[in-house]
Amino acid sequence: MLDIHLTNFVSESRNLALAEIAANLGLTQANLIRDDYYKPFLQTPEGQIFGLAITHIRKAAKPFSLMAASSCPQLGLDAELWNVIPRDDVFLNSVMAKEETELSQAVNAKGEDAGLLLWVGKEAALKSHGLAMVDPRHIALRLVAANHFRAEPSKAATAPITPANVWFYSYTAPQINQHVLLAVAVADNPQPVHSISLKAEKLPGLVPLHLDSI
Repeated sequence: MLDIHLTNFVSESRNLALAEIAANLGLTQANLIRDDYYKPFLQTPEGQIFGLAITHIRKAAKPFSLMAASSCPQLGLDAELWNVIPRDDVFLNSVMAKEETELSQAVNAKGEDAGLLLWVGKEAALKSHGLAMVDPRHIALRLVAANHFRAEPSKAATAPITPANVWFYSYTAPQINQHVLLAVAVADNPQPVHSISLKAEKLPGLVPLHLDSI
C-alpha cells in the first residue's frame, strides 16, 4: 500500500504547503523540480525523487489548490467542483470512450455527473506519467473494485499510453462550502500500485467515492 499525503493551500501559502508535505514524507529538505513536460517532483539534496502533484480549483468562489506527495514519483492529481451545474451530454460524448458507455450510464443513473468523473480521472492518470492531455476518448476507465479504477488505452488509442490506477474522493471544501470531486492516480512504473492510503488531516470530510455497486 502506498501512503499519499494530501493538503490544500492558496497561492500565497504554496511554499509553506511544500515544506509541510515534505515533512510528512520525513524529508528535512526537498526542492520543487519539474521535468521536460513540466511535471513536478520533490528532490532531496542527495538526488532522491519523490512524487508531487498539484491541481487548482480556479472555478471556486474562493480559488484554492490541492497538493499531494508520495514516495512514488508517478503521482497524478486532479479535482473539479462537483455537482454544481447540470450534466452536459455533449461534454460527456467528447470525453467518453466507447468502452465506457455502460459505466457512464450507471454513474448518471446514480445522480452523478459521468462526464466530469471521466474527465477528472483521465486528467489525473495523464498527470501521473507526465503526458499532456491527449484525446480523452483514447483512455478508458474500468472499474476494478470499490473506489478503484484502471485507466488504460482505449480501442481508439493511436499512441502508447501508460496505464494507471485511479481512486476518487469527494469532500466539501470548508472555505467555499462547495462539493469537490478529487482523483488520485499512480502510473504503472514499472509495476502497478494496487492500493493507497490517503492521509489528509487538513481536509475533514474527505470520503472515497464508492462506485462498486455499478
